[in-house]
Amino acid sequence: MITIKEVARRAQVSSATVSRMLNNSGYVSEEARDRILKVIEETGYVPSENAKSLRTKKTKVIGVILPKLGSETTSRMVRIVR
Repeated sequence: MITIKEVARRAQVSSATVSRMLNNSGYVSEEARDRILKVIEETGYVPSENAKSLRTKKTKVIGVILPKLGSETTSRMVRIVR
């Protein structure tokens, strides 16, 4: 699995530059942006949701406590939550 550091190394930029580009949170030159996008396309890089959740402290995960797993009502509730 490729990391943001590896994308940065291959694009010859810092990992902060890759992060700024991915998050649209600051200036990144067109030249650097093009190199980063090329590396992302070549490698199939996808930002890690786990790493992002550590930084933002948001997981986008919902916990569900159910009294019984085998009932039809429980199955419907889980389908709705998804």
